[in-house]
Amino acid sequence: QGLDETATYVDEMKDVSEATITLAGFTPTRTGESKAVPPPATDVEKVERPGKGVLKPTAKKADGAEFYGCIVLDRAIDKTIVFADGMLFLSNYNGYFLHLLTKSRTKTVYNLNSKTDYYIYYYSGNSAGVSPLSDAFIASPD
Repeated sequence: QGLDETATYVDEMKDVSEATITLAGFTPTRTGESKAVPPPATDVEKVERPGKGVLKPTAKKADGAEFYGCIVLDRAIDKTIVFADGMLFLSNYNGYFLHLLTKSRTKTVYNLNSKTDYYIYYYSGNSAGVSPLSDAFIASPD
C-alpha cells in the first residue's frame, strides 16, 4: 500500500521524467508527448498514362508523411543534382527538370516527349523533416 501511495505521489509531481520514474522502480502511467520524426523514403506505387505526353505517378503511402514531393528528370540523378537534408542543389544541370510541390501522393506531368524515358523520384515530409529520395522509377509517356 505504501508503494502505491508513493507511486501516485511521484506520478503527480511536475518535471519528473519517465526515465526517473523507471529508475525508481515504478512504471510510468503517463507518458510524455513523442516528437515527430521524418517519414521514411517512399517509392512509386504506379504510373498511369492518361493521355499523349502525360504521366500520372502515385507514391506509396509513407508512415507519418504530411506531404509528398516529386522530381521528374530526363536522366538519372548524377553529381549535378543533390538532394540532402530536405535541400535540393542544382549545379550546371541542363536537362528536363520538374519539381512538383503539391501535397498529394498523385501528381500529373504534362507536355512530355513521346518515347522518352523519364526518371521519377519521390520524397515525403512532415513537420520534423524530409525523407531521402526514392529510387528512380523509369517511365515513358507513350
